[in-house]
Amino acid sequence: AGAQSLQLAAVAGLALASERAGLLRAAADHCERWLGLRAESREDVDHDTWLMIVAVACRSCRELGRVHEAYTLADKTLAEAMALGLGGTPQCLELAAWFAEFQLDRDEDVPDMIDVGTLADGLADRSGRLTAYLAASKHVKAQGNIELALLLADRALLVYGDEADLACLARLRASEAAVLARRT
Repeated sequence: AGAQSLQLAAVAGLALASERAGLLRAAADHCERWLGLRAESREDVDHDTWLMIVAVACRSCRELGRVHEAYTLADKTLAEAMALGLGGTPQCLELAAWFAEFQLDRDEDVPDMIDVGTLADGLADRSGRLTAYLAASKHVKAQGNIELALLLADRALLVYGDEADLACLARLRASEAAVLARRT
């Protein structure tokens, strides 16, 4: 492997480790550095790693309040990934689910989603499944299907498990409460 590949791998590792440790500012900075290195690289960059880094960057930026930056990056990356024929990859599906949830949070129209329950079940990454279930729950709630929205919110809670990420648990509980409030 070339020096650029090793540098990209090291920065990707730092980004992932920072996000998992809750160091979101550091994670976002490492992702920004990785994306800059990717742009300068003369070597082929692994598409899975690229989409994973973008997902980490988007999640981190959103939590840091850099919402527009996260939205723009996700939108641009999804367009590029689709042009490259990567639409069916798990990493792209996770990013698409996250972007759909993001669009719903901004009260934007989201095209009818594919069978998101099946999509979520097929994602190996737990955070991807969680995001897909949340996006699907919000989407079907907006369409008035409260029963399915509750079912999908429950699936998200099951995927979540007993992790100590309190911000994520709060988002899940808020989403479920919004569905229940609409039900009454």
